[in-house]
Amino acid sequence: MSLPNMRASSQIILLLSLILVGILGGAYVNIDKLNALEHDANAINKLGVIRGSIQLITKHELNGQESQEDIQNVDNILEEIKEGYFKQEAQHPYFTKYSISEVALSLEAKWQALKLAYEEHRQDNKAVPRVIELSDQCWDLAYDLVFQVQKFSEGKLDSYRNIIVLSSLIICLFMCLVIAIVYRIVHNVLERDVITDPLTGLYNRSHFNKVLAEQLALFNRYQTTFTLTLIDIDHFKKINDEFGHPEGDRVLCDVANLLTKNTRDADFLFRLGGEEFAIISPHASSQQTFHQAEKYRHLIESFDLKLKTSLTISVGIAQSFKGCTVEEIYKNTDIALYRAKSLGRNTTIDFDTYI
Repeated sequence: MSLPNMRASSQIILLLSLILVGILGGAYVNIDKLNALEHDANAINKLGVIRGSIQLITKHELNGQESQEDIQNVDNILEEIKEGYFKQEAQHPYFTKYSISEVALSLEAKWQALKLAYEEHRQDNKAVPRVIELSDQCWDLAYDLVFQVQKFSEGKLDSYRNIIVLSSLIICLFMCLVIAIVYRIVHNVLERDVITDPLTGLYNRSHFNKVLAEQLALFNRYQTTFTLTLIDIDHFKKINDEFGHPEGDRVLCDVANLLTKNTRDADFLFRLGGEEFAIISPHASSQQTFHQAEKYRHLIESFDLKLKTSLTISVGIAQSFKGCTVEEIYKNTDIALYRAKSLGRNTTIDFDTYI
C-alpha cells in the first residue's frame, strides 16, 4: 500500500473510531437516563409495598396477631429507599422542589411512632385509636411520597427527554460530518489512484495526456510557452535480467524520487510506463529545460544504486510552437529522445537545437 493510501486509511480508521465513540457516548447517556427513571420506578414500587404492608400489619396487630417479620420488612425497605434512593437524589432540583426529603423524614418518624403504638397495644387495648390514627397518617404520607416521587420522575423525564433529543441530534450531525469527511477522503484516494502510477506514486499516462492537452490549450490562448521532456533509463532490461524485477522496481522508485526532489514546483512529473518518464514544464523554454535535464542526467549517473552497476538516462526535449498539436510536440520530443539513444545514450538532446 502506498504512503498516501496508508495515511488515508489511518484517517478513515480514526474517523470511524470517533463515530463509534460518539455512538457509545450517546448510548451511555441514554442508558444512564433510563436507569435513573427505572430507579424512580423501583422507589415507587417499594413505597407501594410499604403502604400495603402498613395496612396489613395494623390489621394483624389489632386482631392480636404479631407481625414482627412484616415490621422488619418495612424497616428494611425504608432503610433501602433512604440509603439507595433519597440520598442519591437529594441534590436534584426537582427533589428539593417537591420537598420529597421532608415527606420521607415525616414518614420515617410516623412509622417509628406507629411501631411504639403497636407495642403499647399489645400491652393495653386502649392504644387502639392511636394505632389507627398513626396507621392512617403513615398510609397518607406513603401515598403522598409516591405522588411526589412520580412528580419528581415526570420532571426528570421532561429534562431527560430534551437531553436525549439534543444528544441524539448532535450525534447524528457528528456522524453526518464524519461520513462526509470519510467520503471526501475515499473520493480523493480513488481520484488519486485513477491518475497515479501505483509503483512510483507519480502521475500516470492517462493524466499525462490530459495535462499535455491543457498546457497546449493555455499556450494557444495566452502564448505561455512550455516544454516536454522525455526520460528513458538506459539498458534497464539488463538490470531486471541481472538483479531481478524487485530490484528493477526499486530502481524505478529511486529514479522517481530523485526526479521529484529536483523538479520545480510548477512542473508535472509522470511515469509513462516501463522505464520511461515525462516532465511537462509550464513557462519554461527549451534552453532552461535543457540545463535542468542535464542536472537530472548527472544526478542519476552519480547516484548510488547499491548494485554492481551504474545507471544513466537518455533525455529528449521539445518546446511548444505556434500551431502545434499534442501529437506534434510529443513526436518532436520522442525524436529527440531517439537521437539521444542513437548517439550512445547518457545524452540530452533538444529538438529545436540539434535536429
